[in-house]
Amino acid sequence: DIDIDGDLEIMIGTARSIVNVDIKELSQSFGWNMYRGNLERTGYYESDQSGDITVDIDHMSDWNLVGLPVSLSDTDQTLVYPNAIEGTLFSFSDSYELQENLVEGLGYWLRFPSSGLTTLTGDPITSLDLSLQSDWNLISGLSSSIEISGIFDPEGIIIPGTIFGFGESYELSDIIEPGKAYWLRAVTSGEVYLGVGLSSRRMESIPKAESNRLIAKGMTLYFGKDVENKLHYSMPPLPPEGVFDIRFSDNTRVCEDECELEVRGNLSGTEITFDFIDDDTWELIDEYGNMISLDAGFIDSEDLVQRYKLRRSISGNPSKFYVDPAYPNPFNPETTIRFTVVEPVDVTVEIYDILGRQISNI
Repeated sequence: DIDIDGDLEIMIGTARSIVNVDIKELSQSFGWNMYRGNLERTGYYESDQSGDITVDIDHMSDWNLVGLPVSLSDTDQTLVYPNAIEGTLFSFSDSYELQENLVEGLGYWLRFPSSGLTTLTGDPITSLDLSLQSDWNLISGLSSSIEISGIFDPEGIIIPGTIFGFGESYELSDIIEPGKAYWLRAVTSGEVYLGVGLSSRRMESIPKAESNRLIAKGMTLYFGKDVENKLHYSMPPLPPEGVFDIRFSDNTRVCEDECELEVRGNLSGTEITFDFIDDDTWELIDEYGNMISLDAGFIDSEDLVQRYKLRRSISGNPSKFYVDPAYPNPFNPETTIRFTVVEPVDVTVEIYDILGRQISNI
């Protein structure tokens, strides 16, 4: 092990020309490619791992994202995860679908009455061919942990920055752990591959947004500055009812101005922390029109309602004219339409219905 990376190397050549070949494990569709013209100097062999392995999967109380970490002859949910609540295994294909059996490579929501540990013994899963649909997919991995760089994406269909696991809330993930499930988003349908040692097409790295941050239970949202590609900041489908979730109303984790914040699930004792890098004053407005100053840098969200408007404060002299969307919307029986003007003027507000008919003049 010349480079001390945990695998073997073979020295090939003569005293005048020696090539150091790094041996990697690859799926069965590949064989040796060791030759002196191989500039990457990598050699591959077929994996012939046999014999059962045992994998431990820890789970939290309530909902978890789970997968199948070993190959089993019977994958009934009650046998694979006997401590889970029967009838709560859901896969995803455009919407959540109730399942009875687990399939290798697919991910699931599964509910447990309490936290604990599940131990599974079976044949190892060393490689997977995954068929992704366009948009969001729920997948699981191998019998061993792999970094997301171990995903072989030959067509580049995975959207960078959209691989999420689940802890207290959705969390961006760098590693795919056995027995866990992960969301990922694809620009189109296609095939990707998981396997130790695959020559992966590395996904584009996403620089951290240089903007204000909102942090809650492991999820970070960005606000106050636009980004080049919002798809890189998109959020997975909503978790089951009652599970904590926080996002902007356009299902992203980034917003420039006039942001509508949605908070769902059990909010008891949840703290939302704000980290500001600009010199503006920001404020939260709840769905009842109450304004909350964020100058203190945090807010105890134990009493949070589920929808807020997050925006720059317009106290003082505004520099431009603009009209806020009606908030809340939908509403019954009242809503608020807020606007600003740069100087004192007479203002007429005309209200129209969805058919374009004027119904009021204020």
